[in-house]
Formats: sequence, C-alpha cells, structure tokens
Amino acid sequence: MREMLVDALDHLVLAVPRLASAAERFERLGFVLSPTTAHPGMGTELRALFLGEGPGHAYIELLAIRDEAEARRIPGREAEFEVLARGGGLSRLFLATSRLGEALERLRAAGYPVAPTHVRRIDGSPVASTLAVPARDRLGAAVGLIEYAVPAERRWETRQANGLFAHRFPAVRLDHIAVIVDDVEAAARGWEELLGVATRGEVRTPAMVIRQLDAGNAVIELIAPTGPESPVAVRPRGLVSMAAVEVPDVDEAVRLARERGFTVTDPSQGPLPGTRTATIPAGELAGMALQLLQYER
Repeated sequence: MREMLVDALDHLVLAVPRLASAAERFERLGFVLSPTTAHPGMGTELRALFLGEGPGHAYIELLAIRDEAEARRIPGREAEFEVLARGGGLSRLFLATSRLGEALERLRAAGYPVAPTHVRRIDGSPVASTLAVPARDRLGAAVGLIEYAVPAERRWETRQANGLFAHRFPAVRLDHIAVIVDDVEAAARGWEELLGVATRGEVRTPAMVIRQLDAGNAVIELIAPTGPESPVAVRPRGLVSMAAVEVPDVDEAVRLARERGFTVTDPSQGPLPGTRTATIPAGELAGMALQLLQYER
C-alpha cells in the first residue's frame, strides 16, 4: 500500500454562473456563507459553506468566474468551464495535504508534469498552494490538492469565531461524495498509487458496486454499474453533482427544507445499510443535489 499523502477532504468546488443567486438559495435553506472573496490573479469570486467541526471540517465552495481570461490562465481550470457550459454543478474536489512537495514528486514520477499555484490575499499574504492533479482518466474525477499556510486547528478556530458554523439547518458534517466510473478496481488503484488513498469498504446492490475510499473526514464513493441493465450504466461518468450531509433527524430536516420552499423526496432507506436518506434536487441548489443522510444508531 502506498503511503497516504492527503489528510482530509478539504472542499468541493460548486461552479455557478452567478454567485449572488446561488448563494441566496443556500442562505434561504438556512446555511451561513462566508463573505465574497476574490483572490488576486485567479479570475474568480467565491463564497464558502462550512460543515463539521475541529480540524476535520470541510466546505463547499460556491465559485463564479469574474474574469474569464484571467481564470483560464490557472492550471486545471478546464473542469470548471466544462461544468459551467452545462449550467453549473460540482466540478472538482480538493484534498488537504501537508506534504505537497512529496505529492509533486510522486505525480512527476508517474509521468504528470505538474506545478503548484500559489493563492494569496489582496494584501499579498499567502493563503495556500494548490495543485490540479492531471489524472482524471485514472481517478475518474477532477481532483486538486491544497496545502494551507496555517494549520487546520487555527482555520477552524477563526471560522468558528466568525460565526461560519452557526447554521439554521441541521447539517452535522459532509459525509460523502460520489464518482461514477466504469471499473472500480482500476479507479481505486489510481487513487492508491497516486495519492495513497485506501479503500475503506465496499457495498454491492443489484444495480451497482460502491467502493468506499477513506479521505479521513469523509468517504469518496466510486460507483460502477453491475451490468448494462443497471440504471447507473447510462449515467455520465465523473464526479456526481451531489453532496451527502449527515443530519441528526432526516424527517425534521425534510420538514424544515419544505417549510423554506424546497422540494424534497420523502425519507427512505438509503443504499448503505442502516441509513435513511432524502434529497433536495440539484435544480434547486445551483446545480448540486443535497442528500440528507441519517445514520440509524
């Protein structure tokens, strides 16, 4: 087994055509978002929705293009433009690492000519170094690595002090995301060989195989159809525009969402044993479906 180079799932990029209208939907549901941020030289603007607690928290980044020419100069940005051409949705996942230099060496040894991008604030102070992993063919999705200038515990404390976890919607944490692939064995091998991300488990149903990868604070599900008759067989390959968040009581979460004007499926048994789920469709949340997931303990 290759040594794991990543610490946690850091964030998901939700590419949206218009930041203000996308943010309004999440705020109406009851989420607190960070103020609008525009990093110099990146050509984008964003707001973030933080979930979880402590160093293992994660976030969903609502990202819009502010300057197209500037944004296209950023390595690996094509995934965002591809998704925006379809109207918006999840385009990429970022994994936090404290060993970006080692990740660069491993990827270069595998034949990928990679170089980091350095993100700074308007005052010039460093935020992080990021790396677009050019291996969508092996991983099944657009993946980025991020190494921050300050440790996770300090980021958590600052964000908590700024009220960014004071949501009025009962989402506990980001639980899992999904990537549809043709071959879970090949895709899981790519995750392990390139990034050291290991398998946590596997679930089989009549329609699909779900290989669960351990990202530390969350699960990355690699999903493949069991055969040509499976409904999964006709779905597009790549990162599914869906985020699953754990809720304490799925019935109460559904009630609140409906009360606030959202369409939500009725709660039902989830594909994983011991779970109940309901879903807010992607069309109501800027192109990203939100799965509400309750573990029956």
